[in-house]
Amino acid sequence: MLVQAKDATFELMDSVMTIRNAGCLAEFSLSPLFRRKWLSIYEALQDSRPQKNLTPGRVAQSLFSLLVEIGTPASSLKTRGK
Repeated sequence: MLVQAKDATFELMDSVMTIRNAGCLAEFSLSPLFRRKWLSIYEALQDSRPQKNLTPGRVAQSLFSLLVEIGTPASSLKTRGK
């Protein structure tokens, strides 16, 4: 779901969780956890927007496929349906 600015998006999330009183969005770039320039915040937010053709069913299918791939209890659900 995240496209180009994956690292910047995660750094922004870290910054948001550690800065208590930001007066504006650009203040999150002052966190030592955000190692990019302030403009990267806006690019990260733009790039991390959900795809327009992403339906709840596609999200659920992707999540199920991921759970099966990593070998969680969801893999037993797949074998039950067959």
